Amino acid sequence: MGEEKGRYRSAGIILTVVKETVNTRILPATKVFFCLSDKKKGMKTLVIASLAYILFFSCKKSNVEGRQMVTGKWELRQSAGGFAGTIDYEPGNGTVYIFDNNKGYQLSTSTGTVRSGTYEINKSSNSGDWLLKLQYLFNNQVLTENDSVRFDKNKLVFLPSASCCDIPTISYEQIN
Repeated sequence: MGEEKGRYRSAGIILTVVKETVNTRILPATKVFFCLSDKKKGMKTLVIASLAYILFFSCKKSNVEGRQMVTGKWELRQSAGGFAGTIDYEPGNGTVYIFDNNKGYQLSTSTGTVRSGTYEINKSSNSGDWLLKLQYLFNNQVLTENDSVRFDKNKLVFLPSASCCDIPTISYEQIN
């Protein structure tokens, strides 16, 4: 077991940090203890730091989970609803979304890349749904497309907006 001590002064609060390394059976772990000299200011700082920590890591987990789910190649399989009714697309049709783990995406057809840009994915307030934000450059303007999506086994389903009935549900199947 090793121990390091440090003393820091910020905004009138003296913060003593004691870092202790503890060997466990699984991994060596590091425990950090904070000793505050001003209890009133220290408690406020501790509460704010704790809330920030909780908010930061709770949001990050869902974003990582969403990126893991969307990462890969997705080929168009079906458009259902809207004016055209249901249209099924054969495998190999060439309309493919590719999402990488670094928040980049590309939409291609058999003729080439239609657009590429960045994406963000976050959990929706609707259980099981996700909000997919696609940003891309068009005529020197950054455009944003906000979609509600759902993952169903090996399918990525783009859901129609609740305010419109003429937009179809579009399904993509994950491919290699």
